[in-house]
Amino acid sequence: MKKSIYKILSAVALLLCAAMLLSGCIGGNKEGDSSDTVEETTEEVKQDIVVFADGEYKIKFISPAVMENDITAIRNEIRSAIRAKTGVTPSFVSDERAENDDSVVELLVGKTNRPESAAPEGVTEGSDSYSFISVVNNKIVITGSDAENLRAASDHFIETYLSGDKVETLTLPGDIYKLDVKQGFTRENWELSKIPAYTTGSNRLITRVYNCGTTIRNLTNKGNNDTSTELMYILDTSLEEFNEYRAKLESFGYAEEFENQIEENYFASYYNGEHRIYTYLYGKSKEARVIYDPTGISVDEFGYSYTPAEGEETVFYQYGLPMTDGKGNGHPNCGMMYIIKCADNSVIIIDGGDYEGDGGDQLKGEAQEGFDKFLHEITGTEMTEKVRISAWYLTHYHSDHTRGLLEFLRAYGDGYTLERVMSNIPEGSIIETYTGTWEYGKLDEWKMLISQKYPECKEIKIHTGQEIQIADVTMQVIFTHEDLLTEKARFNSLDSNDSSSIVRFLTDEMSLIVLGDASRNTETAVNRNFTSETLKSDIMTAAHHMIYNLPYLYKNIEPKVVYISQAYEIANSKSALDGTTYEDRFNVIKRLVGDGNYYFAGNCTVGYAHVDGALTRVYYSDEVVGRRSGSK
Repeated sequence: MKKSIYKILSAVALLLCAAMLLSGCIGGNKEGDSSDTVEETTEEVKQDIVVFADGEYKIKFISPAVMENDITAIRNEIRSAIRAKTGVTPSFVSDERAENDDSVVELLVGKTNRPESAAPEGVTEGSDSYSFISVVNNKIVITGSDAENLRAASDHFIETYLSGDKVETLTLPGDIYKLDVKQGFTRENWELSKIPAYTTGSNRLITRVYNCGTTIRNLTNKGNNDTSTELMYILDTSLEEFNEYRAKLESFGYAEEFENQIEENYFASYYNGEHRIYTYLYGKSKEARVIYDPTGISVDEFGYSYTPAEGEETVFYQYGLPMTDGKGNGHPNCGMMYIIKCADNSVIIIDGGDYEGDGGDQLKGEAQEGFDKFLHEITGTEMTEKVRISAWYLTHYHSDHTRGLLEFLRAYGDGYTLERVMSNIPEGSIIETYTGTWEYGKLDEWKMLISQKYPECKEIKIHTGQEIQIADVTMQVIFTHEDLLTEKARFNSLDSNDSSSIVRFLTDEMSLIVLGDASRNTETAVNRNFTSETLKSDIMTAAHHMIYNLPYLYKNIEPKVVYISQAYEIANSKSALDGTTYEDRFNVIKRLVGDGNYYFAGNCTVGYAHVDGALTRVYYSDEVVGRRSGSK
């Protein structure tokens, strides 16, 4: 009888257990239950790894035999963090010098020759961007697809496992694992690791990065630093591939900031809160550029708009600088400066003339005083009031375009506000003959002036296709040195004057195009991508002080008035740098606009506005303050 009862009780117990299992009360969790789960597993539990004990390291530290500077810096940061944690500096050995022994625990930094440093399962090398930290076999792996991702892995490792107080024994969990992957982020030979790669397809990627330089206020004595803008050049591409790339940027969290279409050319900028990308496509030549610009300001942030009231007008001036005929010290006397008086009575200053010049004091002493009076006069500002320089635009870095205004603001700067600076100055080494010269030294002085006198001044590095609004004036960027590249992504000119940017200044009623010191290389590049539909302008500045002759570009511009920042008949009896004589160049100008519609800055100051439906000369003075006797 007892055996029967026991059998019955056992059967009941089995039934109860089965019911409890089915209801999830044993060995499982009800929804919302936080109790531990009992799971049967055959996976080996990974033991903690003793890194440091008894005053010495118990593992080896391995890094690649060949490392770029940024990867070396990352390794050193890890070494410093470990030293801070233990008090003893770990010694890293290159992977080639330390034989791989599977029985030895190693900490691997970067892409070593150990198989554990390879991309983890599910990650495709060459198209996926990833950062990876894990314990693989008995190796502690810290790696990434590139330096940017390696740094992300390193920062996480240091913050997670090496922060806090110093310890006598350092152990790491055996189950370390963190993988971040961006699929399709990169492509083979894509060098801009911080931003997504241009779409793959029929295009050709030029694998060399072109260093575009930085802003003036970020210059160093080497000409650039980690704020340098970098460009990758793509050939044989299409509008379809370009639009695919724009969609790809949005898929990775980039928001469109700006877009523009000029004829068959497309321009756009994107920002994800950290990285700014400017990209554009030349439709006819099937070229694209992807520019990583870390200087950190958008077109909208930089500019502002103003609607003119009745009676308020905008005037485009060429300012008369004292110049002489011929050459002095082997260099032509040829400063350049233009002024736009905006409808809100602020001024846009274009370039800035020279200081001493060669035979005339362009913006020195008496000439500075005259310029101060002129700016107050055209803005209707009392001499005791400050004049607003709403923007300074620099075509290029040569001293006859920068130094005069630099010295003027040093002397008179307290009477002015400098609100904005715009330029695109190349990194010095792109033109070897100008690397580290006195010319770049003047920009260093500008940097100091801006930081000391105008710390709130905004600055933008301009790119082709941008449209920047300053008051009632739209500044349309037509060309920068970024457009003049060889198929090896090198600057395609031996003439530093070709680093000049070209900008059109537009109001609702008139236009001015400033060519800087452009040469025939620039002429070819601009005419290849734009027609007179875009280039046509009421007023044109003659290229390079009329030292160069650019008849094909001039023909597309079709000006009504020409400003010439040059002493009258300079080098009259000699050939220019492009082989033409002064008479050749002067005749081209006269055929363009006729007598009475061209002006030499060495002779006068002149201003044009739109009055009663027509382009009208509203200011003229043949007084050039500071001009010496005997000069024109």
